[in-house]
Amino acid sequence: MKRNSVYLAISLLCSLAAASVPASAQLADAGAPYDVSARSYPGPQQAIISWESSAPAVTGFRVERRLPSGGAWNVVGLVDGAARNFIDAELKVETTYEYRVAALGPEAAAPVFSTAQVSLTTPAAAAGKGYAKADYDSAAAPRRLVVQPLNSTDLMLEWSDATPDETEFKIQRRDPGRHWHTIGSVGPNVTLYRDNGLQSGAAYEYRVTALRPSGRGATGLAAGATLPPAGAANVFYVDIKTGSNNNPGTEERPWATLQKAHGMLQPGQTVLVRKGTYTSTTNYTVLLVNRSGNEGAPITYRNFPGERPLVKTTKGVNNHGIEIRDAAYIVIDGFEVEGHVKQVTLAEAKVQNELALAYSKLTPQKYIGAIVDSNGISVTGKTIKKTHHVVVRNNIVRDTPGGGIAANFTDYVTIDNNRVSNTSAYSPYGTSGISFLTPYNLDTNTGGYKLVVSNNTVTGASNLFPCSCFGFKQQTDGNGIIIDSFNKFAYTGRTLVANNIVHNNGGRGIHALNANYLDVFHNTAYRNGTIKITGEGEITLQKTRFVRVWNNIMVANADRPANLYTQSTDGDFSHNIVFGGNRFTPTPRAVNNRLATDPLFTATGGAFAFQLAANSPAVNSAHNEGVPVVDVYAAPRPRGAAADVGAVESF
Repeated sequence: MKRNSVYLAISLLCSLAAASVPASAQLADAGAPYDVSARSYPGPQQAIISWESSAPAVTGFRVERRLPSGGAWNVVGLVDGAARNFIDAELKVETTYEYRVAALGPEAAAPVFSTAQVSLTTPAAAAGKGYAKADYDSAAAPRRLVVQPLNSTDLMLEWSDATPDETEFKIQRRDPGRHWHTIGSVGPNVTLYRDNGLQSGAAYEYRVTALRPSGRGATGLAAGATLPPAGAANVFYVDIKTGSNNNPGTEERPWATLQKAHGMLQPGQTVLVRKGTYTSTTNYTVLLVNRSGNEGAPITYRNFPGERPLVKTTKGVNNHGIEIRDAAYIVIDGFEVEGHVKQVTLAEAKVQNELALAYSKLTPQKYIGAIVDSNGISVTGKTIKKTHHVVVRNNIVRDTPGGGIAANFTDYVTIDNNRVSNTSAYSPYGTSGISFLTPYNLDTNTGGYKLVVSNNTVTGASNLFPCSCFGFKQQTDGNGIIIDSFNKFAYTGRTLVANNIVHNNGGRGIHALNANYLDVFHNTAYRNGTIKITGEGEITLQKTRFVRVWNNIMVANADRPANLYTQSTDGDFSHNIVFGGNRFTPTPRAVNNRLATDPLFTATGGAFAFQLAANSPAVNSAHNEGVPVVDVYAAPRPRGAAADVGAVESF
């Protein structure tokens, strides 16, 4: 993640600016840097300053620092126009600093500063106070390593770059029956490595180390894969740009459409989808999955490593981008799904909602679909006990008039590490960003979690119309995450909602209604309820039993409640940090809730959204039961003496 090459001379930066941008360019037209954040990283006496910018005329950025006493701003760094972070070193421990970032342009243009400065308090240096160098090194290691077979002899490695100052990545492999050995390296910012000429049918294990200027290395967790046997066709390819459905689906001769792949795949097989835009002008859904894998041999739909295919719906044609219907043992991994909400006008949505209200009174009822009730990814069982063991992970879902990711009439479903935004505005059926509705009992398991919502970020879900299907007269949903109607089939499985960030949604942040046996752990819910609805709150329990709400951060708008606990029994809001709002409803067994306590986020937007300042009351203060082993950004937990409250583990 090294994008912070420093120009040592201002004159060099300015000469580069003059050469690349006409003198008449107006930097102010492009806007100031935004989503500025500062945090202690990669060491206790260092700070990484990060920002975003969409300014085309920018040729560089200037990072300035001062003490909060209001002294003069001092320039601490100059970086080029492509940079989005800078590391400030040799800071004092247990000291507060303020930072701001200026966008630079041609010599004649005045710098444009970020709209507000950000504050950072460095932690104590002594390990006895909870911080150790090893914690920072582990946090800087590569994350989310995935090893994907490409054929019977080649594997592709892909990982997430969490190191702000790597010089290269070292790749190590452990062959069957051998020790670890180095097989190659790639440069900074490169997160892919193809290993070829391997033994068919063999299992290999890999690990990736980020080498840093200090000479130290930060090694991530290992991951591995087994190659298919020679001659086995277990991996296929789709490429909308170069493929044909008359091809055999190989890397050299891929298929053209997702639905063609679906018609060919068997249990245990994977299709890798190349970048491009995938649409359908005829199908109910762009990709309909109704063929099952087997236990231990799922059917996997995945992005080709390093590429993200776009599944795009069309107004009036596609109800959903991807639908898993009456299918089991399915993986949906690494897609971007774009809905058609921008194709629908508010007036058109109003007409459709009025029709939905009228149709709901007919016998039988009539359903409004592909204009205003289109979901991004839908997991549904039209036949009970047909849809189960489904994983939806690493996807981006946005701009859907209906729900983002919805699971209805299912069991054993995991929704993990997805980014969901701008959903639910026009649906007449009360949809949300991520939802579980009416699960059934595939078996009698009441031990481990069967339904999991983890490591997701959900923002911008919002209902603009009342839910016509139930005759409500105001908006009812648009929640970030909803767990709903578990009593319809007397569901007895356990559900986990953990490590999610839900912010600025129209409805509640996390809402449980008619649900039992639910754990809501280590989430960050921030200023939800932007549209006033019945039962608003950051985390709410209504008609529930046996629900634990632990180690969450809830920041509420001033005119909204922080939580809701009503018509429920055996619920437990404990160990939470609550800030803002006009009330907090305690539960009978509640302990260790810290009310009116600012969690001290370093920023609420950008790459490090909802990181905690070193002096945050959430740091090192979580209850030690049910703590996820990583945070929402896949950083290891705990770092320091104990885990942090909320979705993000910080210093």
